[in-house]
Amino acid sequence: TSPLVIGQLFDIMDGIRMNLTFRERSKIIRKPSKMEIRGYVNRIFLTDLGDLEVRLNPKEKAIYMFYLNHPEGIHLTELQDYRDEIYSYYTKYTNQFEQVEIDKSLDRLINPLDNNINVILSRIKRKFKDLVGDDILENYLIGGEHGGIKKIYLDREYIKLI
Repeated sequence: TSPLVIGQLFDIMDGIRMNLTFRERSKIIRKPSKMEIRGYVNRIFLTDLGDLEVRLNPKEKAIYMFYLNHPEGIHLTELQDYRDEIYSYYTKYTNQFEQVEIDKSLDRLINPLDNNINVILSRIKRKFKDLVGDDILENYLIGGEHGGIKKIYLDREYIKLI
């Protein structure tokens, strides 16, 4: 076996070990990781967890960035009042070029009679849960009382826009 392959294997194992160590530490201290939002397309990284990237699709990221921008929280039924702001996020992340398709997608997302927003919130939750586990998950969710105002509870001191 090639020394190059063996070296690469050790690098991978070290990366896995480091990632697990960060997760275990966060479980013990129950302190959320700092979040960095990087670049034009706002890639989201959890820096205290080995710089893990939270990979959200365009709709998920548009909603997540929207709620990060509104620490006071917004009721899901009021999303249509913020269509222009959500639209600006969505068009930044999507690879759709057809205006009709973008509008259709966005209209479904903010329609209070459509379940699309709940599907998106559920996917965001699953992706964060897969990365951080249950112990600190609630810091990163778009959460709130059923039928009430939704917001991200992560203290804004933990968020850095680069």
